[in-house]
Amino acid sequence: MKRMWLIGIVAGVAAGAALTSFSTLNAQGGLAAGQVVCVDVVRVFDEYDRQKDLTEEMHRLKNELEAESKRRQERIDSLQQTLDAMDPDDPAYAGKIQEMLQLQIDYKNWTDMMQLGMAREIGIWSQRMYSEMVQAVEELSQQYGYTMVLYKEAPSFQANDPESLKNEIRLRKLIWASATTDITQAVIDRLNEKYAKEPKQQMIKLTP
Repeated sequence: MKRMWLIGIVAGVAAGAALTSFSTLNAQGGLAAGQVVCVDVVRVFDEYDRQKDLTEEMHRLKNELEAESKRRQERIDSLQQTLDAMDPDDPAYAGKIQEMLQLQIDYKNWTDMMQLGMAREIGIWSQRMYSEMVQAVEELSQQYGYTMVLYKEAPSFQANDPESLKNEIRLRKLIWASATTDITQAVIDRLNEKYAKEPKQQMIKLTP
């Protein structure tokens, strides 16, 4: 009889602790009902305001690069028309040929430099934003007591490509997670709140 009474006391305390823990989490925003949570990294990148501003910068720069590329190509085409109309025996012909070769070399070097520069800038900012996301996840974990944060991703299965399907299944680490364990929105909110406080400045340091 005494043993049953003790078991009842222990069960009651455990239930009370679980209820208190659950209530505390709900009071803190209902982010999760446990210590293991998950984050949709792709969604964080898509909805991070820094990423949105960076994308706008990239679009503007792309238009500028296309305009400069068109200008350089038109200059080459114009010189080619001049060469086509010239007599090869003209003393100025050899000089025009050298000018054409130099323009073509400059155009190729410029194109390669811009492509490498753009790839470098994208890589730098992708790494920085990922680091910022990890920091936001760490801060939330410390604040709410999460002990593990898993990578969540939406499946993109292609049934018509069995090999790709098998590879994607092998790579997936999180099979399913309750909506109450998804802290993606909280991570996005924290990132955007911090970014809103920063002075706005151009991120991509590349001039066409």
